[in-house]
Amino acid sequence: MNEEEKEKLDREYAAERFGIYAPFIVIIALLFVITAWYIFNQPTSSQIVVGVAMNHRALLHDEGHDIFLYVALDDRKQLVKVRLPGKTPIRVGEKVEMNRLFSDGSDYEKYVFHRYVDD
Repeated sequence: MNEEEKEKLDREYAAERFGIYAPFIVIIALLFVITAWYIFNQPTSSQIVVGVAMNHRALLHDEGHDIFLYVALDDRKQLVKVRLPGKTPIRVGEKVEMNRLFSDGSDYEKYVFHRYVDD
């Protein structure tokens, strides 16, 4: 076997090996990108906000139900949705204290019910 044939066989062998491992490399790269995106979009700050409960809605499913309050805030035009925990009563028209979770680098925002505010 001469050098030229040996180099040709080596190139073919390398191309075959690359073809076998390429999908795994792409999958690992995609998982890395998705994981990095998820980590960097997590909330980094929180703030206590107070709004007025305007409406409520229940989401029924096999495990039970989730009750959501729609709350009006002074600094927003649209209502924000917050999930009521456990057996918390629904009080439309009352002030609600919530924890606003957000990230400075993205538009991610989540509101968590804290308690009703008594005047």
